Amino acid sequence: MHVEVGTDEMTISGEYETRSVEDDGPVHPRSERNPGKFYRSIPLVDGADAEHCAAHFKNGLLEVEFQGPADAKPKTTIIPID
Repeated sequence: MHVEVGTDEMTISGEYETRSVEDDGPVHPRSERNPGKFYRSIPLVDGADAEHCAAHFKNGLLEVEFQGPADAKPKTTIIPID
């Protein structure tokens, strides 16, 4: 797996292989493998610090943490309803 962070987006890419085994009794078990590649590009929020980020992969879950600017305030927009 590969994680790349740019100024405004994060890209995650890699390869996977799924394997299934079926055992239908006294006959030899059947085994299948399905390799593939994946690629995801995710936009980053304004102020995400690409220089101070960390990625952790544990139990099949990828977690990527970013630091934002200390003075960042949540932006709220009120949308009128017709």
